[in-house]
Amino acid sequence: MLLTHDQLQFLAPRFAAMRDSLKDIPGVTIVADISPLTVDEAGGAATMRTVLLAEPDIDVVLGADTVVLGALAALRETGKARPDQFLGGIDGEPAAVAEIKSGGPYKASVSLASLIFSYAMGQHAADWLDGKSIPQAMDILPRALTLQNIARYEADVADPGAVYSDPGRRALYLKMYGNICFDSRENIVNFPWSSERK
Repeated sequence: MLLTHDQLQFLAPRFAAMRDSLKDIPGVTIVADISPLTVDEAGGAATMRTVLLAEPDIDVVLGADTVVLGALAALRETGKARPDQFLGGIDGEPAAVAEIKSGGPYKASVSLASLIFSYAMGQHAADWLDGKSIPQAMDILPRALTLQNIARYEADVADPGAVYSDPGRRALYLKMYGNICFDSRENIVNFPWSSERK
């Protein structure tokens, strides 16, 4: 089951990528590909309750953490949650991290480590105001959080300043390109840019 947000243009590519990946896996059948009415736990729970009426045996649920957490709540209230299910989300929400740590059906979340990239942006703003050179572009690297790596992730987001100060740890979350300062501010990247484009 895919809980999508295709109506949001900037999020639609993530769900297109999920569909593309799943179509080549033998034995995979997408029984529901639907956008919840609201992008929150209530929306995910309501959508899951409806889908369970037609498809009572769901093995996999993918989407944003908030709606997948709602789907998990609906699975639990209907007695359909099982340890062998795979529920996975996007965003690294604290409740999703707690579910992953519990070892139940919620197996993974893809996080952008918002505390770490927010710290970096704040540091860059402070450096800019001090007249220092800062990166011209920054990629925020997604991290798949699982039971095996969750402790390190929690330690890193608990102290984003230490992560930012350590180039090795920082490289797990952020990739920075070029330099710019106030004096060279006209030389900005002025086109749609991504390090993933060739």
